[in-house]
Amino acid sequence: MTVNRLTVLAILLLTSIIVTIPSISYAHPGRTDARGGHTCRTNCAKWGVPSNQWHSHGGSSSGSSSSSRSGSTATPSKPKTVTPPKPKVETKTETKTEKIAFETKYEDDSSLKKGKTTVKQEGEDGVITTTYEVTYTDGKETDRKKTGEEVTTKPVDKIVLEGTKVEKKKVKKKEVKESQEEDISDAAVATILLVLCGGAFAMVGLAGFGVYWFTKKKKKTSGK
Repeated sequence: MTVNRLTVLAILLLTSIIVTIPSISYAHPGRTDARGGHTCRTNCAKWGVPSNQWHSHGGSSSGSSSSSRSGSTATPSKPKTVTPPKPKVETKTETKTEKIAFETKYEDDSSLKKGKTTVKQEGEDGVITTTYEVTYTDGKETDRKKTGEEVTTKPVDKIVLEGTKVEKKKVKKKEVKESQEEDISDAAVATILLVLCGGAFAMVGLAGFGVYWFTKKKKKTSGK
């Protein structure tokens, strides 16, 4: 009975040693994955495992262990493909306003002295509005198209009046007085001359009448 027990213990001990030897040969440092193994990267020959191949540390099934010991290579997992996000494209309608400069026009004014000017109407600038279709990609402008243009405020012309009136030359009072005095002097001289001439003619007439009267009287006296 004792012999049988010893035999059974010896068989169990031998079996455990045989099973443990492969695990010991592969028990080298390194983290294991969910399957109880990993891929050796450094000092693989020291631990008696293939380089860059996955192997078990005893945590997996016997099939996996035997597969690793036989030198079979595990199929590496494919890296995940990262799909870049699609660009965000937006289209917006934008407007831009610009100034339209007013024009200056001139008109004749007969009531305004020649050479003089005056503003009849002040000018005002107009406004033109341009519409664009703008495309933005990820917040940056990538395209711009002109879609319309309209004069939203018309400009107002500036009107300037130019004088055309020609004024007559005014005679100063002093010049008028001097002219009147000259006229009076001329009239006085003419009057004096006329009086003098008239007096002379009167004297001649009177003398002639006297001679005529004296001759007639003398004839009457001699006839008597």
